[in-house]
Amino acid sequence: MLPQVTFRGLLPSQSVVDAVWRNARRLHVLVPEVAECHVVIEALPNDRKRQPWYNVIVHTTASTLSEPRTGRDAACDDNVFIALREAFGSAYENLVTQPQHSDAADSPGARLQ
Repeated sequence: MLPQVTFRGLLPSQSVVDAVWRNARRLHVLVPEVAECHVVIEALPNDRKRQPWYNVIVHTTASTLSEPRTGRDAACDDNVFIALREAFGSAYENLVTQPQHSDAADSPGARLQ
């Protein structure tokens, strides 16, 4: 699985792309069901400092035996590599802890319990 990387508000950087690929490979090893990964890295203006904030959004699609799951996880930091690490960490946590859907869980009575 090769992730798609999109840069907004900043020039593409090979070191950032390499970090995205390393994190995506690690995520795929830990959660083999991950079929697609799209990472959006955007620079946000920061009023207090000259250095911008980086918003990293990780969109994942995981296919399981029951049904496909999609997720969107984000992190923001003034260091793009920390934001990447946190966004992929959040994606991992959500993919691992996301409950599997079943017919019993979708019934109105199951939600009240």
